[in-house]
Amino acid sequence: MAIFSNTSIVADLNTFFVMTGDGEGDNMLKVGDIRDDSMSGYGYKNITVSGGDWNMNGKVKTMFKLCHAENCKIENVNAHNIKDAHFVEIAAVDGFSLLNSHFYDMNVTVSDGREAVQIDVLHPDHIQGYEHLSDEIDYLCKNITIDGCTFNGVRRAVGSHTVVQGKYYDNVKITNNQFINTVEKSILCYNLKNLTISGNDIYGNDVGIELKTMDKNGAGTYLSESNKESGTAANIEPLNAEIFDNTVFSKNNHAILVNGVILSNDIPAKNKTNDKVLAGNYFVEGVNIHDNTLTAKDKACAIKVQYAKNVVVDKNTVTADTTSETPVYVTDGSSKISVTNNTVNSTVLNGIRVCNLLPVIRKATLRRFRETLLQMLNQAVTVSESVMLLLLRLKRTQSQSLQTLEFKPIKMQIQALLFQLLRLIQM
Repeated sequence: MAIFSNTSIVADLNTFFVMTGDGEGDNMLKVGDIRDDSMSGYGYKNITVSGGDWNMNGKVKTMFKLCHAENCKIENVNAHNIKDAHFVEIAAVDGFSLLNSHFYDMNVTVSDGREAVQIDVLHPDHIQGYEHLSDEIDYLCKNITIDGCTFNGVRRAVGSHTVVQGKYYDNVKITNNQFINTVEKSILCYNLKNLTISGNDIYGNDVGIELKTMDKNGAGTYLSESNKESGTAANIEPLNAEIFDNTVFSKNNHAILVNGVILSNDIPAKNKTNDKVLAGNYFVEGVNIHDNTLTAKDKACAIKVQYAKNVVVDKNTVTADTTSETPVYVTDGSSKISVTNNTVNSTVLNGIRVCNLLPVIRKATLRRFRETLLQMLNQAVTVSESVMLLLLRLKRTQSQSLQTLEFKPIKMQIQALLFQLLRLIQM
């Protein structure tokens, strides 16, 4: 079924939409033309799907697919019986609300992740059936609200496993939802900026809430045209993410994971070209985690922060038992982390653990270090030559006035070298 601008589908829950036919077929509902679409930007506008029982009938295809769209809403739907696909997939969308809907009966047999609701990247190597301009990948989703929904027994629930290096999904709110028996991550956020996650109840088998900049192996990471032209590692911006008033129980992994990455070498990008994600520090930055109730089980943490900076962990209530790792764990080069006013109910050895906070040095910093060190060595050679000449002269003359006169500039040179060394250590 294709749907276009200024269109609404309104039904009650006694209205049944059932996918028919053999094989993979098409999307159950797709914004735009079924086979090919020449729309660009945020072209389709003002689309609503309200109500109805939507049954994918076990087919391997995304149920609701929305791209190149603005001001769209799905509300009050029951969606179920899907295989190896997303219930909802959005890409290049400005303004999308998913409200008071229920998602269940999701059968995933493939090894790679399948989110029930996928916030995605519009790229020809990834999403077919839409026109893609050279800069189309820059049209990321923004102004997204997912509120009041229930996800029961899905593989992953909400989020994204794709990202454009150095660019961000913007203004995303994931609020007041229930996640029950999620097989993998309940909320997975790659480069979601101005992010609010609040009021959610999460009971799952894997990570409850995870914030990432990219995958350490480059999976799902694309380069935009501007990114490729610059030839430098992307700048990482603060996420301005707030995670609060959530209740999370994770049976087999961390309740909340702030998970940056360091690339020591260039790695292949997701694009089907020779593009490379350049080596650098891709830290998660700018996260406020407060007033949550978190339970950790099975060698996991309630809150783990790694390769991150400017993170606040405040006023959370954390419970951990003897099978858990440290309830609150800050590690792997993280910096400017504040852990305050938390209540930790724990039978493990450490309630809060902070370790491995060694400074992490970028390649550019290492290059400056080497250059400065070489300069200092050259200066040291000059100073040593001056000292040798002075000693020879002193040996010949035994002049006290000469000693006072000649040693003063050498002393100043040595002091200057020591000052440079001190600055180098502080880099």
